[in-house]
Amino acid sequence: MNPPAYNPGNDHTGSADNVVQAGHVHGSINVHTSLPDVMRTPVPHQLHGVVRHFVGRAAELSQLRMVLEQRTAEGPLVTTTIVVSGAPGVGKTALLVHWVRQVRDEFPDGVLYVDLHGYGPVAPKNTGQVLDSFLRALGVSPQLIPSELEDRSALYRSMLTSRRMVVILDNADNSERIRPLLPGSEFALALITSRSTLSGLVVRDGAYRMTLDTLSPSEADNLLRQIIGADRVEAEPAAAAELARLCAFLPLALRIVAERISAQPHARLADLVGDLTSEARRLDILSPADDEQTAVRAVFSWSYRALTPPVARLFRLLGTSPCPDLTVPAIGALAELDPAETRTLLFSLVSLHLLTEHQRGRYKFHDLLRVYAAERAAEDEPAAERAAALDRLLNWYLDAADAADRRVAPGGTSITPVRELAVEFGSYDEALAWFETEKENLRAVIRGALESGHHDIAAYLALEMWGFFNIRKYWTDWLACNEIGLAAAGLSGNRRAEAWLLTSQGTAYRNLRRRAEAIEFHRGALEKFDLITDLAGVGYARQNLANVQADGREFEPALVNFGLALDAFRQLTDTRDRLRGEGVTYNSMAVAYNNMGEYESALECARNAIDRWTELDSGHGLAFGHHSIGTAYAGLGRFDEAVTSFDAALRIRRQINDRHGEARSLLALGAVQQDLHRVVDARESARSAVEIFTVLNAPEIEDAAELLTQLEQSGS
Repeated sequence: MNPPAYNPGNDHTGSADNVVQAGHVHGSINVHTSLPDVMRTPVPHQLHGVVRHFVGRAAELSQLRMVLEQRTAEGPLVTTTIVVSGAPGVGKTALLVHWVRQVRDEFPDGVLYVDLHGYGPVAPKNTGQVLDSFLRALGVSPQLIPSELEDRSALYRSMLTSRRMVVILDNADNSERIRPLLPGSEFALALITSRSTLSGLVVRDGAYRMTLDTLSPSEADNLLRQIIGADRVEAEPAAAAELARLCAFLPLALRIVAERISAQPHARLADLVGDLTSEARRLDILSPADDEQTAVRAVFSWSYRALTPPVARLFRLLGTSPCPDLTVPAIGALAELDPAETRTLLFSLVSLHLLTEHQRGRYKFHDLLRVYAAERAAEDEPAAERAAALDRLLNWYLDAADAADRRVAPGGTSITPVRELAVEFGSYDEALAWFETEKENLRAVIRGALESGHHDIAAYLALEMWGFFNIRKYWTDWLACNEIGLAAAGLSGNRRAEAWLLTSQGTAYRNLRRRAEAIEFHRGALEKFDLITDLAGVGYARQNLANVQADGREFEPALVNFGLALDAFRQLTDTRDRLRGEGVTYNSMAVAYNNMGEYESALECARNAIDRWTELDSGHGLAFGHHSIGTAYAGLGRFDEAVTSFDAALRIRRQINDRHGEARSLLALGAVQQDLHRVVDARESARSAVEIFTVLNAPEIEDAAELLTQLEQSGS
């Protein structure tokens, strides 16, 4: 783990307090009208791929169409929420995905989708996390996303006002969890799937409820014809009918067993049905009467027992994973396979509908199959093998997160034990994208590591995500991962990791402008570092505490703590650690002096920082120092010198591919160019900053958009 060598949030003197204060949004935001063209929100299309072998459901599709056609004279929908309930494996999601594809032209503003994981071994999605994801998809800057659930939900509903959208809430387990996710708009349609009837939504929210039953015999027959061929069904109609009955007319079970049969083109259906009947009888004896999986367990078992040993082993091991989905490299680590072997075995599981490639290169179970795979692992896989597989997966994620963090937040002091990393990232963008796509899995892995007794891995993984969270501002996730990490560090007695997690938590609360909590956590970190006599940690804790005090314009105590931080760093015997700590502190002091209006002192501190970063050959630190010098020159009215300094910072940030820092320097440069009346140059700088912040979904996007709007309105 690499604690950030400096806090990127200190890289400027601008404040967003007029927009966000203590996690609450002030004022309304109209993304479509208040931002320049380059920031217009792309229409989200989060719908799944085409459903293969969709059959029947004519009555249900007609019902859905009827609800959609019920509009007022002005055009809004009469019914804005539809709940489709039914047994697992009955095809609820497939029905809605198929229907939405038919009517999506009527919802030109896009489709939002989330699997809430309401049932099964994977923890249900946190409502606040879902809202965060939806708001980002709608183009809301992370800086504008409130920390409180109620405020987040209110902003989400405001964003959907007048938008013709579909929101699919898949696998919901209760009404209260999903109520904040309802659009609340007369134009947006919420589609919900659940095993429960969700009566609360019907009674309180006026939802329209549909209960999806199993397929009819004729629909089941049609599905079998599509997969195994009409000629085989017509040759043995009685056997085909018995096959459908044994599958309880569930689409999931029928697809699995039909794919299994299609792989045996010369076998008689009657013989295959006999095998399945025998399997069903055996499992009926072993299964309790109220087990919802009894109807399909025979199908799963029949397919599972026909797998080759390597494929069956992979199926079992996938059932031990705590992650919602997995990639080929992660699966290879779990099963100790090379990429070619992994892909070959995955192809077999996907071909038999025992696993789904729901996105390119990403594989997941249907929740019933996940439970069955976990059962098979518990019964058929030795405990030592299960433990070894989980250990490999957790360590692979720790290696990958460590490698990604070294790209996203380079130059820090690593506290993760030195190890040979099995994963490499070629660039900052690649590493950031990996964190983005893996964030749900990383949350699950951190929790899984805690629950399985891998306490140090849980603590270190939480720390590895610090740099990513500091950039992308996933507040709920950041705080939640730190809480799990702190619990794990406490159980393992890893005081150093605990101290750094307290520091990370303090940094998160500082980002949220919740100064009281930030100060509490940084003081807690200081106590821990003092206790273990970690001088570097003491220095960083003092420096972070001073930053929060300076944010509140408590400059006198802040300067005292900055001085104590420097005293701690100067006692370090490792030259690089000493220089890094001093460089971080001088950078922060330069920001504080700039905010105080003491620009000469800011220049002195920034130059001291540059001296340290030059000796360390740290591009990030040098860019930070030049940026602070530019800010000081701008404050002194020495605009030409400010441009030179911002250009220097910009040049370094481009060399090290620091896109976030590049955009910040462009924004600052644009403001100075505006002061110099170089409007064309200023407009270009601001536009470039907006474009980068938009790609990164970074919190400064609003500041850049405001400057660009001013410049465009001022003319050439």
